[in-house]
Amino acid sequence: MSAATGLLPPRLVQAVLAFWFEGILSNPTAAVPPSLARRWFVADPAVDRQVADLVPPAKISELASKASTALALSSSSSSSSYNLADTDTDTLLAAVIVLDQFSRNVFRGTPRAFASDPIARRLADRLPDCSGSSSRSNSKSKLELNRRGFKILPFMHSEEIGDQKRCLAMCEAWTRDCAAVPQVKAFAEMTLRSAQDHYDLISKYGRFPHRNEILGRESTPEEIAFMANGGNTLGQIKKPSA
Repeated sequence: MSAATGLLPPRLVQAVLAFWFEGILSNPTAAVPPSLARRWFVADPAVDRQVADLVPPAKISELASKASTALALSSSSSSSSYNLADTDTDTLLAAVIVLDQFSRNVFRGTPRAFASDPIARRLADRLPDCSGSSSRSNSKSKLELNRRGFKILPFMHSEEIGDQKRCLAMCEAWTRDCAAVPQVKAFAEMTLRSAQDHYDLISKYGRFPHRNEILGRESTPEEIAFMANGGNTLGQIKKPSA
């Protein structure tokens, strides 16, 4: 089995998508219900446990290793069996969700919450947009409108200003593409506002101040003042020592 087709077992791919898009999986233009938005974006120990039951820590680490190897070998063209260009969209999307989203649930408040971000971004870069186009993939499968945000979020999580600019551009394009689908456009516009907030933080500080304590980085006086005045932790605060 090639690394490309073996990133995740097909049953786990479907389980990840069914859980993450519960109630809207079969409807690409359905509005995102508030309960699902809370699952995605509100820190909740119960959801964290559900995610860990679905994809345990060891499975996340295994996926990160497989994906890293596949990306390296695909880039070097050393073996056609590791060509990620033919990986189906559902598998790529599920892998991105596990490495970019589930890692934040399972490893919340620890450095491992962010450890697979670079791999998630490189996989996300291979996902098609809603038109089916991708600079990195030959896949003709479209990324449905109400799933497109999860191609974008790995770039929002980056501390590189170039990725933040790209995130804003993708959010703006997504909002335009949703012009005739107001129920999805509202979610796209919310994501665009969040993208602007993330961009502003990286533009001002060069990194996310709330990650400093988790990653053992020394904060500047400006960052300390920002956090003391209610700076957004984006759902991640340092996990207390056992």
